Amino acid sequence: GNGCQERAGQRNDDYTGRPSVAYIAAKVRKNDWAGGVRTEPLPGGGNALVLVQTLDGQQLETWIVHHEGALREVVLLSGSELDPESGQAVLEAQGFDVRSEGALLTVTVDDAQGNRFSQRLSTRCDS
Repeated sequence: GNGCQERAGQRNDDYTGRPSVAYIAAKVRKNDWAGGVRTEPLPGGGNALVLVQTLDGQQLETWIVHHEGALREVVLLSGSELDPESGQAVLEAQGFDVRSEGALLTVTVDDAQGNRFSQRLSTRCDS
């Protein structure tokens, strides 16, 4: 099927709520290798989803966090200080939480309208 193009054709204003969970699910699937996906507690409470990639021998981490009404992606070198301000806002959201139990990841997003969407993702690799 030609699912890729259909999805890409979605209007942007539909991209809240359920799609935000789908967006995170796609990120997790793309990064599903041993140590590639983990959760980290945040200083202000809640958790960040951390995706690890190796680029030119350096470990880069993409932290997906909730900050000032949006899900943000913050890319940093492993071990660097997290600064949510420097992140790129990818989706409007009132809240975000991610929890891992073994190979099971539970992602919860409160969209801009306050609707809560939750999805369980199983990762192949227990990080």
